Amino acid sequence: MPVYTYKARDAFGHVIHGRMEAKDEETLATRLKKLGFLATALREKTETFAIEDLLETFRRVKEDHLVMTTLQLSKMVRAGIPLLDTLKTLTDQTEDRYFRAVLADVSRNVEGGSALSEALSQYPRIFDAGYVSIVKAGETSGKLPDVLERIAQLLEDRLELKQKIKTALMYPCVLLVFGVCLSGFMVVYLLPSFMDIFQKAKVPLPSPTQFLYDVSQFLRHCWGLILFVVLSLPFIWQSLLHWKKSHILIDRFFLEFPLFGPLVRQVTVTRFAQNLETLLSSGVPILEALDVAKKTSGNLVMMEVLEKAQARVSQGESLAKPLKESKEFPLMPVHMIAVGEESGTLDEMLGHIASFYQKTVDHAIKQLTALVEPLFLILMGGMVGFIMASLLLPIFRMVKLIQ
Repeated sequence: MPVYTYKARDAFGHVIHGRMEAKDEETLATRLKKLGFLATALREKTETFAIEDLLETFRRVKEDHLVMTTLQLSKMVRAGIPLLDTLKTLTDQTEDRYFRAVLADVSRNVEGGSALSEALSQYPRIFDAGYVSIVKAGETSGKLPDVLERIAQLLEDRLELKQKIKTALMYPCVLLVFGVCLSGFMVVYLLPSFMDIFQKAKVPLPSPTQFLYDVSQFLRHCWGLILFVVLSLPFIWQSLLHWKKSHILIDRFFLEFPLFGPLVRQVTVTRFAQNLETLLSSGVPILEALDVAKKTSGNLVMMEVLEKAQARVSQGESLAKPLKESKEFPLMPVHMIAVGEESGTLDEMLGHIASFYQKTVDHAIKQLTALVEPLFLILMGGMVGFIMASLLLPIFRMVKLIQ
């Protein structure tokens, strides 16, 4: 069924925006009219470029808002409050304007007869495939409050992991930025003033000093080009990620990088185990669960491994065998998955894997922090020391000439 974006006015004349599945425009207009809205613009959502789609890519909902909303949704539904009333209450109390508009549209879709999972699926940048699949499983099994609590816990664990990584990298990044700014100031503003003195004294410049002077001249005369390149980097990065071959190479690089590679692999395994365990325990069939888990793995290399594993599971093979043959998954989780398949407790084993690797990731982050901080200090000290040495060497030569 096609998805339409619409603009409409409510009884007070306020303009509302949203998305809704409908057979055609006439059906959508009729559905909106029953809800008390007058449709003013309807457009079928296609793959063609639109300004609304461009704006959508820059809109984000904070993860802690999503966690709290999901948790509140589960508590209110469990308390027996009707789903539609719950959604309207959450909409009214949400402070984020964009998220409030999204929840209002989800509420309208549910009021129009859509299932909650269908309404959430209209916003894949907020409610990903795993979120929607688990909600759909909860609707089918009648355990919606339980699965919403599981989703909230999953999102909370993921958010906590991201915050730990950000906290671990905050101090080294501050050191690096400070070092770069200090070095830039010395090269761009301090060095040229010394160069005038050296040139007047006709002191021959050592190679390090000449190199820094050339860098200084380039920065002073080509700052516009440098600024353009820096501002273009986010767009270049996004373009590389949209090109599948380059995205795979980038993900492979992160997996194999000596310093961060093991941590990236552990995070990927943790996310896979958490997602698959949540899906299976919510009643999602193994093939569908693997399809969602591979899409939410966060790494294209692992995604290709899981895609091949899914194909072989559909032919009757075990999940552990293709994962082991890929050599991308550590042996311990592979063996635990094999035991879980043999004993019929795969979801329980995946929970143990997720719990173990969560602790492993915490330990790896602490080790990484302990290693990265001195490395960044050495790097910053080396940069400043090189610049100072480049300034002092001509001064020593000038003193010798005077003597």
